[in-house]
Amino acid sequence: MKLNPQQARNILDELEESYQYHVNTGGFSEPTRVRASDKLETWVITDNFYPEYKKFEKLFDDKIYDTKKAFEGPYVFYTQGEMEYPDSIDPELDFQKFIKKCIIESELPITMGKCLKAWGLKYPPGSYSGMHCHQPGKQLTCVMFLDNEVVSEQYPLAGSLVTLQPFEHDINHVRVKPTPGGVVIMDGRVFHGTYPTISDRRVFVCDFSYEIN
Repeated sequence: MKLNPQQARNILDELEESYQYHVNTGGFSEPTRVRASDKLETWVITDNFYPEYKKFEKLFDDKIYDTKKAFEGPYVFYTQGEMEYPDSIDPELDFQKFIKKCIIESELPITMGKCLKAWGLKYPPGSYSGMHCHQPGKQLTCVMFLDNEVVSEQYPLAGSLVTLQPFEHDINHVRVKPTPGGVVIMDGRVFHGTYPTISDRRVFVCDFSYEIN
């Protein structure tokens, strides 16, 4: 279902009211490269750029991904086989090596394991993703943006990814605007979602197991 402008505006207003509340009460701080509290499950790594992102645009070629369907909403869900990692376009697993490098540089006390599942999402204008998490337990989630989001004065946060994390006695927000090649890595238990998009937007998502060092 495509959102009309008023519906999109209502969603933005609700999220923005929550955001402003936490700013005014001191519960929000600007995002850093690693956002974590005493609990390991609240970490998020931002400000990552994968220079070879363009090869993942092939994910949205029907010859590469053999399943295309609407999934719990208006966006299009692309998978290969049983949500397998697309090693046909990344045979040396360079993206996985990049994720491991980001985790090492973040100094998180974890070691990344195997890919559990991978998929592509295509958001048509007006679509969004509600707040959700992927899996309890030792699992991390990676989101790579493949397109710039068109924003406007009316919708300055269009298409942005937002995470919600317990932080001391409040909830911390981290918001990331989509840029091609931008990568967000987070614990699978972190709740996250996206603001409604104005333009077509594509992302590649994959989950990996991890072990605590």
